[in-house]
Amino acid sequence: MAEPLLHPKIGQIVAEFEDAGISTTILTNALLLTPEMRLTLISSGLSRDHIT
Repeated sequence: MAEPLLHPKIGQIVAEFEDAGISTTILTNALLLTPEMRLTLISSGLSRDHIT
């Protein structure tokens, strides 16, 4: 398993799944969860996050 927030297009990937009606969940350690990344994920429509 890898850290999903490392992917440079994570917001676009999440948005494409959500637009297709597929709910998304990200499991992260939150080290890369900056205010900008939070806005990206929120605006992409992320259904759920799980921080470990």
